[in-house]
Amino acid sequence: DYRHETVQIDSLITADVEMESYIALYQDSLNRRMSDVLAVSKEFMGIGRPESNLSRFLADITFEIGKTWAAERDLPMPDMALINNGGIRSVLHKGNITRRSIYEIIPFENTLTFVTIDGNTLSEIFSHIAFRGGEGISNATLTIKQGKAVDMTVNGNVIDPTKSYTIVTLDYLANGGD
Repeated sequence: DYRHETVQIDSLITADVEMESYIALYQDSLNRRMSDVLAVSKEFMGIGRPESNLSRFLADITFEIGKTWAAERDLPMPDMALINNGGIRSVLHKGNITRRSIYEIIPFENTLTFVTIDGNTLSEIFSHIAFRGGEGISNATLTIKQGKAVDMTVNGNVIDPTKSYTIVTLDYLANGGD
């Protein structure tokens, strides 16, 4: 049992002066920090399925960070990386890459997570990726034909149903999202 009321937001609603003052304390410093140039992109990177240069780039970054993290802790290296295209919320424009543009592209505070699964389960994941029309992967390939995954490889090798594979991915995906 619930009740609700729709409140129209328009020019008749006045700002809360106390809240505006509180926000102003942080707004200038936050805007300066968000404008920091972190890198420069030589090309435009768009979003798209089955993959795009931006989804491949983000998956490759995920894979490289995963390898570094594992190496620093003397843990097994990940075999591949997987990200979801739905988490990519903006394009990467050619030119300066600011902290703000990174937050616009990937606004969710996901945590990188390592998941170890067998080859059969990985093939099922690739089938799901094909059904969805593609996702961002690194160090792995699959061909999508009529919504089905074919020619599935990890590290250049056909998926072995008896082998274990370690995937570096987002906690959102590891917990069942998408």
